Amino acid sequence: MRHLTEETKATGTRRTDSKHWRLLLVILAGLFTFGAPYVTFMASDFLKRGVFFSFTGGFVSLAIGLLLVWYLVKRKVIS
Repeated sequence: MRHLTEETKATGTRRTDSKHWRLLLVILAGLFTFGAPYVTFMASDFLKRGVFFSFTGGFVSLAIGLLLVWYLVKRKVIS
C-alpha cells in the first residue's frame, strides 16, 4: 500500500503540474489556434508574399495550436 507522500511525489514529476506552466501552455494554445493565422496573414501582406505563404503559415500555426490543445486535454490540464 502506498503512502500519500509517495503518490504525490510520483505524480508531481510532470512539467504540466506547475500552475504557471499550465497557464502558459493554455495561452500558447489559444494564440496558435486563433491568433497566429491572422499574424501570418498580416506578415504576408507586409513582406509582399503570396497567398500561398499566408495559407501555409496559417494552416501550420492552426495545426500546432490544435495539437497543443489535444495534448492539454489528454493530460487533463483543460477539460
